[in-house]
Amino acid sequence: MIRVPASVTELPQDVFRNCPCLKLISLPAELTKIHEDAFWGTDNVENLYFGGTEKQWNALMENVYGFCPQHIYFNAALDKDGNPVWNIH
Repeated sequence: MIRVPASVTELPQDVFRNCPCLKLISLPAELTKIHEDAFWGTDNVENLYFGGTEKQWNALMENVYGFCPQHIYFNAALDKDGNPVWNIH
C-alpha cells in the first residue's frame, strides 16, 4: 500500500516504475501533474483511491498511458491503517 501525502502535488517520471507488487494506492486531490511514465510497468493495481473528483482524475491522466487500476474510487483516501475514508460534500 502506498499513501501519497497531500503535500505532494506532482508525481515525477518513473516514480512507481515497474512496481508489480503495488496493489493499493491513495493519491491526494492536491495532485496537479502526473508524468506520463510515472506508473510504467505497474500493472497490478487493484484499488486506487483518489481524493479528488472523476473530472480532476481524467485531467491528470490525459497524458498518462498504460495505467489501468481495476477499481478507482473518487473523493476517497486511505487512513494510516489502509481503511477507506470517503470525502462526502
